Amino acid sequence: MDIEQMQKIWDSQNQQVMYAINEEALYDSIRKKSKSAERRINKVELSLMTINFVVATIVLIDYLKGSGEGLWDLGLSLGIYGTVAFLYIFRNRRKSLEETFDRTMLGELNYAISSTDSIIRISWLMITAYILPIMIFSVSKMIYQGASLNKWLLMMGAFALSYTLIIIERKKMHLPRKRRLEALRDKLEGE
Repeated sequence: MDIEQMQKIWDSQNQQVMYAINEEALYDSIRKKSKSAERRINKVELSLMTINFVVATIVLIDYLKGSGEGLWDLGLSLGIYGTVAFLYIFRNRRKSLEETFDRTMLGELNYAISSTDSIIRISWLMITAYILPIMIFSVSKMIYQGASLNKWLLMMGAFALSYTLIIIERKKMHLPRKRRLEALRDKLEGE
C-alpha cells in the first residue's frame, strides 16, 4: 500500500500514531493498476499475434512462390500460425475469466494480479513453447542444409538475447509487480 495514500491521525487518548486509509484514493490507485495491467497484457497478446501472423504469412508466401527453403518454410509457417492460434485461444480464455472478477476494490486488485500472472505465463511460454521449438527447428535446418559460421553466430546470438531479455523482464518487472499487488491484497484482506 502506498504510504502517500494514508492519512496520519493522532489519537490523543492513547498517545499513539494510528493510520486511516483514504479508501477513495486507494480504490483509484487500484483501478489504475488494474487498467495498466489490462493494457499491458492486451498489448503483449495483440503484438505477439500480429508479429507472428505477419512472419508466418511472409514465410508461407516464400514457400508458395518457390523462392524459399521448400518444406522447411512450410513447416515453419504452419508452426508459427499454430502459435497465433494458441495466443488467440489463450486471450479468449483470459477474457472470459476477466468477467468473473467483481469490480470492488479487492476484485480490481485480484484482476490486476491475474493480468500480471497472464504476462508471466506468456513470458514462460515464449521460452518453452516458442523460442525453444524455433531454435531446434532452425538448428536442424542449418545442420541439414549447412550454414556459415556467421549465420550460426547470428542465430545463436539472437536466441540467447531473446531468452535473456524475456528472463530479465520477467524477473525485474512482472514478478516484483505481482508481489507488490499480492502484498497490497494481503494488507487489505487483513484489515
